[in-house]
Amino acid sequence: MTDYLKLRAGTLRGCIGGPLPSMKNGRRIVSIRARGAMNARPLSIKSAAALAFVGKLERAYWEALAGRTIGAADFPLTGRLEIFAICYQRETKGPHRKDVDIELLCDALQAAGILADDWDLWTKSARRVIDENPRTEFQISRMSDMV
Repeated sequence: MTDYLKLRAGTLRGCIGGPLPSMKNGRRIVSIRARGAMNARPLSIKSAAALAFVGKLERAYWEALAGRTIGAADFPLTGRLEIFAICYQRETKGPHRKDVDIELLCDALQAAGILADDWDLWTKSARRVIDENPRTEFQISRMSDMV
């Protein structure tokens, strides 16, 4: 699956291959020891899966800029925005079923410079679909004046 971002008529569409890690389980604790310090202090950082997902989204953004499927002048997106995501996941049984959590996607969009602030996302919705090809497809658009 090729990762991509496309902007048409003010709506950004994208797809990032692989499963979307949950923010709930997306952190790990590491020990950091300052130079010369006797004790290490714990620090919470993103998991390897979360960092890989953020990296894939950032690469898709830069490749889209280079390929001119999006323009740098259009970003970062601001204002009242809404996001809809479809999270394709492999079938899992029992207690290991994954929740649909798009907070990491929202944070990654901000970290990549696609969104000025993920607080601009006034409406967030997601759907889970069982599929053998895990990926996350999303669409960001401006909220209508009717809302």
